[in-house]
Amino acid sequence: MAKTKTAKIRPHNKVAQVLLSGKVMSVEDIKASFAADAKMSKLMYRLSTFVYDIRKYDNGVIKVIKDGRKVSSYQLVNFKDFDKNGCYVGATSKPAAPVAQPEPAEAA
Repeated sequence: MAKTKTAKIRPHNKVAQVLLSGKVMSVEDIKASFAADAKMSKLMYRLSTFVYDIRKYDNGVIKVIKDGRKVSSYQLVNFKDFDKNGCYVGATSKPAAPVAQPEPAEAA
């Protein structure tokens, strides 16, 4: 029997899991959610990099709320396009079908 490879959950997917509610999450709340995970709590200085990875690799749309120059919170806008593991699964709605345009009447 062949062994199957299990997908490795990357740190940016774990951050996407936290942002799946679609609500505005402060940086402190995100860091507090990883307090029990020793490995992730050590990597929280790279939070902005994880947000960039969600944008680049997972097509995530993340709204950044700032207080002056400092980032105060993040919001995942297209949270419906992610599964419960924080992985991008694609747009859930189909694009609208093109509407046929009537041909212009010939001038006589």
